[in-house]
This record gives sequence, C-alpha cells and structure tokens, in this order.
Amino acid sequence: MSKIILADIKGKNGFVNKDTIVGGFGARFKAFSITTLWLEWVRRAYQNIPSIQMSLLASIFKEAGHEVIFTDGPVPEGDVAIILSSLVDYKNERYWARKFKEKNRHGKTGFIGLCATHLPHLFSSAADFIIKGEPESACMELACSEKFSGIIESEEIMDLDSLPFSDWEIFNKTKNALPGTMKSISKVIPMVSSRSCPEMCSYCPHRIGGSYRLQSIDRVIKEIKRNYRLFGSHYIIFRDSNFTGKKDRVEEFMKELERLKLDIYFEIETRLDTMDIPLLERLKKLGLKRMTFGVESIDEEAMKELGRRPVSDEHQRNMIKHCWKTGIQTQAFYIFGYLKDTVKNIVETTRYSLELDTTLASYKVLTPFPGTKFYEEIRDKIFEHDWEKFDGLNLTFHHPGISNEEMKFLLEHAYARFFARPSQYFRYRGNYGKYGQYKDLSDLADTWAHGKHDELMIKSLKKSNMWKEDFLWR
Repeated sequence: MSKIILADIKGKNGFVNKDTIVGGFGARFKAFSITTLWLEWVRRAYQNIPSIQMSLLASIFKEAGHEVIFTDGPVPEGDVAIILSSLVDYKNERYWARKFKEKNRHGKTGFIGLCATHLPHLFSSAADFIIKGEPESACMELACSEKFSGIIESEEIMDLDSLPFSDWEIFNKTKNALPGTMKSISKVIPMVSSRSCPEMCSYCPHRIGGSYRLQSIDRVIKEIKRNYRLFGSHYIIFRDSNFTGKKDRVEEFMKELERLKLDIYFEIETRLDTMDIPLLERLKKLGLKRMTFGVESIDEEAMKELGRRPVSDEHQRNMIKHCWKTGIQTQAFYIFGYLKDTVKNIVETTRYSLELDTTLASYKVLTPFPGTKFYEEIRDKIFEHDWEKFDGLNLTFHHPGISNEEMKFLLEHAYARFFARPSQYFRYRGNYGKYGQYKDLSDLADTWAHGKHDELMIKSLKKSNMWKEDFLWR
C-alpha cells in the first residue's frame, strides 16, 4: 500500500479556480479596480469548492487499498503526489512539486489535467510522469502498482457509469453555498454528468478534453442519493456544459427528483435556447437556485465566424425576466475580442448586458487556448509568451481593431458599469416585484451614474491618449 497525495494547490496572485473551469485550463481572477477587488473577495468566499477530479481519483486509489491524502498547499509525506495542473498557475504548481521531492527523497510526482496534456513541457522539469488525457484509466493502472515515468497516454473511459462515486471525505473544510439566502446549507457538492461539449465553438477548451459522453440519469440519481445519505440536505453545482441540452434526459432527471422528494438545491450551466418557462418552473420546484449561460456578444456574425450559435434576443430577455420573477439567480458570460469586434460594439455588448439584467455578469477577453482550433488559426498573431496571462483578463494576440490598452480599459469599465449601478442593490436581491416599486427611482439613478461614468471615462481616455467617441455610453 502506498501513500498517495492528491494536490490541488491554492493559487497565488489572485483567485485561481481549476478543475472543470475553462475546460480544465483553470481561471484566475485578479482585481484590477475597486469594483473587481470586491468581486475577487466574493469569488474567494463562495467559489472555493472542492475538486471533482481529485475526489474521483481519491475513490480510485482508496478502492485499490491505498492511503489517500488531499492537500491544497502544505507538503505532506507521501510516496506519490498527483498534482492538478492549470495554465494560469503552473509555475506555483511546478514549484510545489519540487518542494515535495525535497521533502520525500524517494517520492514521485505526476501532473494531470488539460494543461499538462497540451503543454507537458511546462511541467517536465518537476515531474516523474505526466498523464495526458483524462487521468482515470492511467490512475487505475497506477493504483495497481504500475511504475510510471515520462509521458503516459490515458485512454478515455467511454462508459462514465463505470466510474466510482466521488469521495468527498478527503476534503476537511466545509464549503458555503453561493446563494446568500441559503444559510442553512453548509455542504456544496460539484457534480458533472457529462464530459466535453456538443457545441462547435472553435475557441472553447471544453471540446478538446475528449469526446462528448453522458452518464445515465440512473447513475446520476444514485450518486445524489448516496450524497444525501451522507450529508443530508446539500447544494449541487452541476458543471455540465449544457445540462438541459437533451430534453428526454432532463425529463427523466426531473421525474426521478419528483419521485424522490429530496431536500436538495442545485445550479446548472446551460444554453438559454434549451430552456422554456414550463421547464424553468419544474426545475425551480425541484430546487433550482441558479443558472449560468453564455450570451457572449451582440454581434451574431462575429460569433458564427468562430462556431458559436447565438440565441435570439427575445428569448434571452424572456427567460431572464422569468428568472427574476421566480427567484432564480442568473449569471451571463460575455466575451470581448471576437475578430470582428470594434470598440463601439464592445461598448454596445456591455450596454446589452445591463439591459438583459442578469443577477451577475462575467466579462472575459477572447483567449486562444492551446489545442483549440482558434489557437491554430491565429497562432502567428499571438504575442504573449507568458502562459499565465492566458487567463481571460489579458489580450494575448494582435487584434485587428483593438489595442491591448483599449481592451483593458473596456474590460475594467464593463465591470464598473454593471456592478456599480445604484439599481444593482435591488436587482441582486432577486425580488422583481420589490424592485418594481423603485423602478422609476433606480432608472433615474442609473442614468445619473452612467453620465458620471462617461465623465470619468473621458478624463481617463484623454489622459492616456486613447480618446474616442466610440467609448461613450450615450
């Protein structure tokens, strides 16, 4: 029996979130303004959830009879350390591996994850082995005392139902649920019932981790029931790229939850064109508290050029408005820097994000991730050589119409426009009826705030010699 260390190292220089985030490359959110300083704190407090990948590998090694220890920073004694890699914090992860080998002279270190798969050279100096691909198959062999070294190719497990249930006991800290109204819920459990993504967005790293596969709903329900027996009422974060994409599957899921009547709550990631009001109503009754989805841009042609299927404006507005009325929190994702983007239409996309009026919004810069089709298409235009800046907050390639300085300015002011509105207080509370009582006042306050924001923008733009009327809100 060996002592296996599973390491998901806490990031440095901002809040780092890995696992299934950005397909597995991970994301860093580092404050770059007063508004985003608050957002970084919120993410540290509420998005610091345990790793699905580490919990699954823990089950694999425990079933083979090994002792398993999880760490997010401290270097324990052990025989083999398996480290979850990321693009945005790989230097810190590599440093930790070297510290492990210093403390454990005969210990072995290995890296897993999307970054280790596509950029293994970043970790080779600190690794005895690197697992390329989804790591379960290779770790099953390692658990049976196989001696690994060098690059290990790990085959996809096509039957996801054959995988063991995740082991959450290796995590010592109890996590808090994201929705502020759920103070009685202390256990948050991430789950993923599918892998990869059925969409064809050329820039999305979710598609490059493997083929699209689904767990059966019977398997999903069995794991939920197991977790309910262990933890009682809890909050589930489904990390599937499009949870409601298959109607028959989500119908089966709802029927099972209706039959079981479990006291659980959950959030999903999806596409709004796979949602309708009756579906929202049923999911809400079953415990849906939050829904995240991509809106990306107002420019449909720019999105289509990179394989993104747009959702109609009317449908998006109707779904979001209904979520406000029923108390479902929403978060929309936006991408700045499509190849046809200009300063003006990014400003318009920011304006549109306020009109849609989701509970939260997240703005990112289009990033060419290694392994994606988009990366290969613009490889000769990439100027950034520091991989840790491929974090969605930095422009890493020569954009045909927007400079790096302009993109930083647009990103900063998008966050300020959205989160510094006077009406944000009412919107965030989620009570559309109550917000309606103050609608005229809040609209007036928002108009005043946008005017003040324009004044500040003009001063800042002129000072930095970037002044263009295209930046203005009006």
